[in-house]
Amino acid sequence: MKEESPPIEQESSQLSSAVPSPTEKSRKVERSSFLSMVHIVAVGLPLLVIWFAQPGTSLFSWHPTLMTLSFGFLMFEAILMFSPQSSLILSFPRATKIKFHWILQTAAVIFALGGFAAIYINKNMHNKPHFQSWHGLFGFCTVILICLQSLQGVAVLYPKWPLARKMKPRQLKQLHAVCGSLVFLVACATLGLGFYSNWFTKNVHVYVQFCSVLSCIAFAGIVTGQVYTEYGLKRPLGT
Repeated sequence: MKEESPPIEQESSQLSSAVPSPTEKSRKVERSSFLSMVHIVAVGLPLLVIWFAQPGTSLFSWHPTLMTLSFGFLMFEAILMFSPQSSLILSFPRATKIKFHWILQTAAVIFALGGFAAIYINKNMHNKPHFQSWHGLFGFCTVILICLQSLQGVAVLYPKWPLARKMKPRQLKQLHAVCGSLVFLVACATLGLGFYSNWFTKNVHVYVQFCSVLSCIAFAGIVTGQVYTEYGLKRPLGT
């Protein structure tokens, strides 16, 4: 006997559900365009700080320069390597993305340590106390956290490392992504507090300060959303 073909109404409903509506397409295009614009902000924010800091004019000038490059550009772009909407190497294989990720993250750690050393030595030279502001305390915590996060990244990169044997590779990746997003949130808070420092407020207009802080909030939101979508919605931690 012949199998009965599904009704035309059922076929059309299945096709309509499979094909995204024009509204969904426009939303995806708008979201992709917004996330692509963030790359411009990630370049523009460090350039703005470099313009006002004039690196090389003093020891202190290297602190905002290196820290903004580390947190606002290198670390942010390293995380976005895995973004399905705004990765600069979206069509590349995952192995290549991982390679670019750890290269940028290593550079971010080096820049952060350099920026921390610059402000620490500068304060010693001028007999000023350390970690007296929220910006200083958050900055100190951020430097420690990114170093610890880097060790966790090594464990993900080399699963046979002794520290990585207690967890499955999939669990290590999930933990690394979640902890990395939390560390980046602290880094964004450090940057945001830095834009309220005496040096920055004396050199920029209040609108520039507002846009700089808004950029940090945008960075934090995008990274949190990316990690949550990838691991919070699809693959719960530890499963």
